[in-house]
Amino acid sequence: MISFAATREERLKNNDPRLSMAERYPNEADRAGAIAKARSQLVQDRLLLKRTPGCSRQIQLANEKLFALTSMRGSGLRTETRAVRRGG
Repeated sequence: MISFAATREERLKNNDPRLSMAERYPNEADRAGAIAKARSQLVQDRLLLKRTPGCSRQIQLANEKLFALTSMRGSGLRTETRAVRRGG
């Protein structure tokens, strides 16, 4: 699996023709709408119950993950990174 670039600049640098996460979901409403649309389609396709236990939490987590990938800080986009501690 090849992840989507977080920003347009990153996408262009890597010659990736696919839209970046920030280009796909420029604000929280767009992200939330995409998640709600996907959930509705899963319910319609009978792959998810309308009131699946924990579904609201999964939607919230999906939105938070997309927000972390596309959140704005100042004039530039940022991606959330995690420090990795290596044992030695």
